[in-house]
Amino acid sequence: CNNIDPFDKLSILADTIILQLLRVMYAAASSVVKNRRTPWVIDVSPCNPEMRKLAVDSFSSNEACVVDYIYMGYAHYQDRLKEPNHNSSKTKEQKHVYDAAGDSYKLFRKLAKNLGLLIPIKGPHVRLSLNERLVKALVLTLIGPGQKVTLDYFMELLYEHFGMIIDRKAYEYAIQEGIMSPLSDYTFMNQNRDAFTKLLKNCGFLRELSDAICIVENPFDEEVISE
Repeated sequence: CNNIDPFDKLSILADTIILQLLRVMYAAASSVVKNRRTPWVIDVSPCNPEMRKLAVDSFSSNEACVVDYIYMGYAHYQDRLKEPNHNSSKTKEQKHVYDAAGDSYKLFRKLAKNLGLLIPIKGPHVRLSLNERLVKALVLTLIGPGQKVTLDYFMELLYEHFGMIIDRKAYEYAIQEGIMSPLSDYTFMNQNRDAFTKLLKNCGFLRELSDAICIVENPFDEEVISE
């Protein structure tokens, strides 16, 4: 319902559909394998080793959950999944397993990297992140046209809707829900929050009212559709 360029709107709609599908994929797997929600730790800091490690571990845990979900019931078919006559051809059941991998966590990696949700494109330390393209999509879908919320509340919306953990407060919510473990030091998360704040500001969605209060706003008007 934002009054923006139609092509812009289609692009944002496509991004949010992919984002939601990826989130649902993980939610479905974790609800069965772990019987609890699995959050996404988001690393926004350009150089923050502690945050990077936390985000890498989080993504690895999420991906392992999806893989476990794929292989549930694998033991039941183990004999049928063995290669027939010790040759290189795959049984029908084996092909189903490999196809499932390609249609799930491997597909997730491909789509998430194209979206900028998963970094780096190549190399180790794979983790979830955000870019200007995703920030715009998140603001315009979580905040109504012409409306504004505090930065703290926007962080809560990101955690509530997408399980995204960017700052200490969201991480503490996850601890209370029993889905993340306590840490001995949380100060490195302040740097991640500051980097995210700067990203919002660069995108034109943040206003600083004071040193302590920041507002996230949707600057677009509501689109009026005439009948």
